[in-house]
Amino acid sequence: MTTTELMGLGLPAALAERLGYITHAGNPNSSITPKFIGQWVLDITNDIWYRAAGTATTDWKALNA
Repeated sequence: MTTTELMGLGLPAALAERLGYITHAGNPNSSITPKFIGQWVLDITNDIWYRAAGTATTDWKALNA
């Protein structure tokens, strides 16, 4: 579930961020700063999952590209 969906179910934001994922139209590199190592992003344009290997905007690694 997305972070937003989990928060809608009443989970605290900090927990929802750790358990859920965020969506983004396109590659998140240079667009999204990871909040923590291991955060997930789904590129909804290209159907590619990314995971944060660090906390810089360039630390997103494609998993199924």
